[in-house]
Amino acid sequence: MEQKKVRGFGFRGWMLFVYQFLAYIAFVVFTNWPMNVLGSTISTSLGQNESFIATVYTVAMVIGIVIQLILSRNIGKFKSIKNLASVLGIVSMVLAIVETLINPFTSPLAFTIVYFFECLIVTLWCTCCLQYLKLLVVGIERN
Repeated sequence: MEQKKVRGFGFRGWMLFVYQFLAYIAFVVFTNWPMNVLGSTISTSLGQNESFIATVYTVAMVIGIVIQLILSRNIGKFKSIKNLASVLGIVSMVLAIVETLINPFTSPLAFTIVYFFECLIVTLWCTCCLQYLKLLVVGIERN
Protein backbone atom coordinates (compact mmCIF):
# COMPACT_ATOMS: atom_id res chain seq x y z
CA MET A 1 0.00 0.00 0.00
CA GLU A 2 1.49 3.31 -1.07
CA GLN A 3 1.41 6.36 1.10
CA LYS A 4 -0.14 9.45 -0.40
CA LYS A 5 2.30 12.35 -0.59
CA VAL A 6 1.00 15.46 1.09
CA ARG A 7 2.05 18.82 -0.28
CA GLY A 8 1.75 21.96 1.71
CA PHE A 9 0.73 22.24 5.33
CA GLY A 10 -2.98 21.49 5.13
CA PHE A 11 -5.71 23.53 6.74
CA ARG A 12 -4.60 22.78 10.31
CA GLY A 13 -1.01 23.73 9.49
CA TRP A 14 -2.03 27.06 7.97
CA MET A 15 -4.29 27.83 10.94
CA LEU A 16 -1.32 27.16 13.21
CA PHE A 17 0.75 29.59 11.14
CA VAL A 18 -1.97 32.24 11.46
CA TYR A 19 -2.20 31.60 15.20
CA GLN A 20 1.58 31.92 15.65
CA PHE A 21 1.64 35.04 13.46
CA LEU A 22 -1.11 36.64 15.53
CA ALA A 23 0.83 35.95 18.73
CA TYR A 24 3.99 37.44 17.23
CA ILE A 25 2.19 40.54 15.97
CA ALA A 26 0.52 41.01 19.37
CA PHE A 27 3.89 40.76 21.06
CA VAL A 28 5.56 43.26 18.75
CA VAL A 29 2.74 45.75 18.30
CA PHE A 30 1.22 45.92 21.76
CA THR A 31 4.40 45.71 23.82
CA ASN A 32 7.31 47.17 21.86
CA TRP A 33 5.52 49.94 19.98
CA PRO A 34 4.08 51.73 23.05
CA MET A 35 7.43 51.49 24.79
CA ASN A 36 9.44 52.84 21.86
CA VAL A 37 7.04 55.45 20.49
CA LEU A 38 4.98 56.59 23.48
CA GLY A 39 7.34 55.71 26.32
CA SER A 40 8.89 59.10 26.98
CA THR A 41 5.58 60.95 26.60
CA ILE A 42 3.69 58.66 28.98
CA SER A 43 6.57 58.60 31.48
CA THR A 44 6.83 62.37 31.66
CA SER A 45 3.05 62.79 31.94
CA LEU A 46 3.17 60.45 34.96
CA GLY A 47 5.95 62.55 36.48
CA GLN A 48 8.54 59.80 36.04
CA ASN A 49 11.83 59.71 34.16
CA GLU A 50 11.85 58.64 30.51
CA SER A 51 12.75 55.03 31.28
CA PHE A 52 9.63 54.37 33.38
CA ILE A 53 7.65 52.61 30.62
CA ALA A 54 10.73 50.56 29.73
CA THR A 55 10.90 49.52 33.38
CA VAL A 56 7.22 48.55 33.35
CA TYR A 57 7.89 46.50 30.20
CA THR A 58 10.93 44.79 31.74
CA VAL A 59 9.20 43.95 35.03
CA ALA A 60 6.17 42.50 33.20
CA MET A 61 8.39 40.41 30.91
CA VAL A 62 10.46 39.05 33.80
CA ILE A 63 7.33 38.16 35.78
CA GLY A 64 5.87 36.51 32.66
CA ILE A 65 9.00 34.45 32.11
CA VAL A 66 9.11 33.37 35.77
CA ILE A 67 5.45 32.32 35.59
CA GLN A 68 6.21 30.42 32.37
CA LEU A 69 9.12 28.62 34.05
CA ILE A 70 6.83 27.63 36.92
CA LEU A 71 4.07 26.51 34.54
CA SER A 72 6.46 24.61 32.28
CA ARG A 73 7.41 22.27 35.11
CA ASN A 74 3.75 21.29 35.38
CA ILE A 75 2.78 21.53 31.71
CA GLY A 76 1.86 17.86 31.58
CA LYS A 77 -0.81 18.37 34.26
CA PHE A 78 -2.85 20.68 32.03
CA LYS A 79 -5.69 18.85 30.34
CA SER A 80 -5.34 20.87 27.15
CA ILE A 81 -2.47 23.18 26.31
CA LYS A 82 -4.52 24.28 23.30
CA ASN A 83 -7.28 25.61 25.59
CA LEU A 84 -4.74 27.38 27.81
CA ALA A 85 -3.10 29.01 24.79
CA SER A 86 -6.50 30.01 23.41
CA VAL A 87 -7.59 31.59 26.70
CA LEU A 88 -4.30 33.50 26.94
CA GLY A 89 -4.74 34.65 23.34
CA ILE A 90 -8.29 35.87 23.94
CA VAL A 91 -7.30 37.71 27.13
CA SER A 92 -4.32 39.22 25.32
CA MET A 93 -6.50 40.43 22.44
CA VAL A 94 -9.07 41.92 24.85
CA LEU A 95 -6.29 43.76 26.68
CA ALA A 96 -4.93 44.91 23.32
CA ILE A 97 -8.32 46.36 22.38
CA VAL A 98 -8.56 48.11 25.76
CA GLU A 99 -5.00 49.39 25.30
CA THR A 100 -5.90 50.91 21.94
CA LEU A 101 -9.09 52.49 23.30
CA ILE A 102 -7.39 54.23 26.22
CA ASN A 103 -5.93 57.60 25.35
CA PRO A 104 -2.41 57.54 26.85
CA PHE A 105 -2.24 61.33 26.91
CA THR A 106 -5.40 61.95 28.95
CA SER A 107 -5.20 58.89 31.22
CA PRO A 108 -1.57 57.70 31.34
CA LEU A 109 -1.97 55.76 34.59
CA ALA A 110 -4.80 53.59 33.21
CA PHE A 111 -2.80 53.05 30.02
CA THR A 112 0.28 52.02 32.02
CA ILE A 113 -1.69 49.51 34.10
CA VAL A 114 -3.29 47.94 31.02
CA TYR A 115 0.10 48.02 29.27
CA PHE A 116 1.69 46.11 32.18
CA PHE A 117 -0.92 43.36 32.06
CA GLU A 118 -0.78 43.22 28.26
CA CYS A 119 3.00 42.71 28.41
CA LEU A 120 2.57 40.01 31.04
CA ILE A 121 -0.22 38.09 29.28
CA VAL A 122 1.25 38.38 25.78
CA THR A 123 4.55 36.97 27.09
CA LEU A 124 2.71 34.00 28.54
CA TRP A 125 0.71 33.62 25.34
CA CYS A 126 3.76 33.64 23.06
CA THR A 127 5.68 31.16 25.19
CA CYS A 128 2.56 29.01 25.48
CA CYS A 129 2.26 29.14 21.68
CA LEU A 130 5.79 27.82 21.41
CA GLN A 131 5.00 25.03 23.87
CA TYR A 132 1.85 24.18 21.88
CA LEU A 133 3.86 24.15 18.66
CA LYS A 134 6.45 21.87 20.27
CA LEU A 135 3.74 19.47 21.45
CA LEU A 136 2.13 19.51 18.01
CA VAL A 137 5.42 18.79 16.24
CA VAL A 138 6.29 16.00 18.69
CA GLY A 139 2.79 14.58 18.16
CA ILE A 140 3.29 14.66 14.38
CA GLU A 141 6.66 12.95 14.67
CA ARG A 142 5.19 10.18 16.82
CA ASN A 143 2.45 9.38 14.27
